[in-house]
Amino acid sequence: MLSAPAFPPFEQWQAMSEAEQDALISRIEMAQRRKRTLARLLAGLACAAAAAAGIAAALYAHLLG
Repeated sequence: MLSAPAFPPFEQWQAMSEAEQDALISRIEMAQRRKRTLARLLAGLACAAAAAAGIAAALYAHLLG
């Protein structure tokens, strides 16, 4: 997975133009949003898989009983 751009040292930050600072902040925020979205997606898939396994187990138990 791609990592977020690192925040530069303070001296380097001060030497950057405002447009460069804004672009860096935007890239960092976008990387954080992608990471949160991916985590939510994986959590949703895990819940869906658990629900499917529960339904399958209940159906299997019903067939055996």
